[in-house]
Amino acid sequence: MTEKIETATQGGLPDSFEDLCVQLGFPRVIEDDTAYENALEIVERLVARAERSPGQQAYLDTFATLIERYERERYPLPEGDPLEVLKFLLSANGMTAADLSKLLGDATRSLGSRILRGERQLSKAHIATLCRRFGVSADLFLGLT
Repeated sequence: MTEKIETATQGGLPDSFEDLCVQLGFPRVIEDDTAYENALEIVERLVARAERSPGQQAYLDTFATLIERYERERYPLPEGDPLEVLKFLLSANGMTAADLSKLLGDATRSLGSRILRGERQLSKAHIATLCRRFGVSADLFLGLT
């Protein structure tokens, strides 16, 4: 079990990768939710900076890779039906049909409901928007996985 670290109370961040490792810990494979939360907190602190040193960027990139791997293993996307993939992504991000409508640029807020009921197909523009928002491949919405 990983111990929760307290990064919110720490002062400024060192510039070098090595000093970041000393202050915040060496990046390791994320094996549980506590380590995951710790990694997210570190990434949030680094992303919040207007400018990052090369060492800070390398530290951020390392943690981003570790987080991506953990999320891919812990929260795999469903394969097959594009509608189920969309429902999963919305649920995982706390989004509703109305949120989907807004994301897709529908002022009437009915588009999301129609898509989720299977009454309306996703357009190429919709798929591009969803891919940008959720950071996934268009293949998921085309049923190519």
